[in-house]
Amino acid sequence: MKRVAPDASREERDAAHEALTLFLVAACDNQGREVGELTQEDLDVAFLEFLAPQDLDSNLHALMPTAAAELLGYLEDEGHLKDGRTLGASLSARGSEYRDVATTKPVPIKNTGTKLGRNDKCSCGSGKKYKKCCLNKS
Repeated sequence: MKRVAPDASREERDAAHEALTLFLVAACDNQGREVGELTQEDLDVAFLEFLAPQDLDSNLHALMPTAAAELLGYLEDEGHLKDGRTLGASLSARGSEYRDVATTKPVPIKNTGTKLGRNDKCSCGSGKKYKKCCLNKS
C-alpha cells in the first residue's frame, strides 16, 4: 500500500490492508480454491461483487484497483500466485467498472400495493371486514 499511496495515513493503510485481505478471502471462497489456484473469474467476482460494494472511504475506493493489482503482483513475486501481474493488470483495467459499482447507491424498495384499511374486506377471502378477521391474527 505504501507504493500505491505513499502519503496515506496509518488508519488508511490499515483499512486498505483489511479490505484487500477480505477481497482475497472472497476470491478464494468463490469456488473453494487456494490462492495459487485463483482464476480471473474468481478475482473479478470478488473485486466487483464483494469489494466494490463495501462501505469504504471514497479515497480508499479510488485506490483499490491499483492496490489489488499490486497485491497480486506481490503474490506472484513471492511464488504464491502464477500470473499475478497479468491478473492484477486485468483488475486494474476494470477500475472504471469498479468505481461505478462502488459509487452506486442501492435503490430503495417501495411498496406499490394498496394499503388495507380496517374497514376494508379482508384479503384472506372470508368476506368479513379486516378488523373482524385477520387484524388481530397479525
